[in-house]
Amino acid sequence: PGGPATFMLPTEKYPLPTKKTVPSSSLWDYSILVFGSPGVGKSSFSVHAPGSFVFPWEPGLKSKSVLMAPYPLTWEKFRSYVRQIPERNDIQTVVLDTVEPAYKACSHWVCQKNGWEYPGDADYGKGWDKVEQEFSEQIGHLMNCQKGLLLLAHTDQVEVKQRGKEPYHKVVPDLSKQARKLFNRTVDLVCYYYYTDRGSRALCLRGNEVVEAKCRIEGHFLNQKGELINELPMDFGKEKDPGKHAFNQFVQAFENKYIER
Repeated sequence: PGGPATFMLPTEKYPLPTKKTVPSSSLWDYSILVFGSPGVGKSSFSVHAPGSFVFPWEPGLKSKSVLMAPYPLTWEKFRSYVRQIPERNDIQTVVLDTVEPAYKACSHWVCQKNGWEYPGDADYGKGWDKVEQEFSEQIGHLMNCQKGLLLLAHTDQVEVKQRGKEPYHKVVPDLSKQARKLFNRTVDLVCYYYYTDRGSRALCLRGNEVVEAKCRIEGHFLNQKGELINELPMDFGKEKDPGKHAFNQFVQAFENKYIER
């Protein structure tokens, strides 16, 4: 007691990497969150992802021929399905439609397991910590299983207050505080899918003061001049399959092949 601190030396010597990583050129190596109002076409867009498998946390795909988990879902079933995803070679992209009901199902499951009615019933915020830990663990499995991950969410508006300035509203994904914190850390691309004033659809790829969006994928989503694409038109006229057309527009933009009209 009172002597100098002692430290355990590592028993193994792990060599430090000597080569830089190579950025992926595949869109589906990145995690993507698309949010927008109900009916704008998020689900129709997502089912065209290659080898898509949908976790339907709310109804809305009855008119589509889709490979998906049976609806309604429970968190218990979801946990089982997640562990089977890596074994399925036919599944290339996992879709969560939508994220917030999934988070609520996770919260309900954690509360049942611990005999709580609400995560706040646990002392010192431990209930919320357990929910965040469980949700992060399952999403982490999906992010690390060598499949694409496409997350869908509805929209919400939050009031932003800044000292010395008038408050204003910002369009954000409809997510709980804990889920938003997780996805802000981990998701590579956050897009806002919306109707323009002209009634056409567009995808906001990079955010601003009034819209939350981000793109951490460098070297992609550039126009023919090599400039960043901030807003991507998603339909022209009346396509027979608007969802497929929108998806193709999105892929072309990632590959820097989008031609402005």
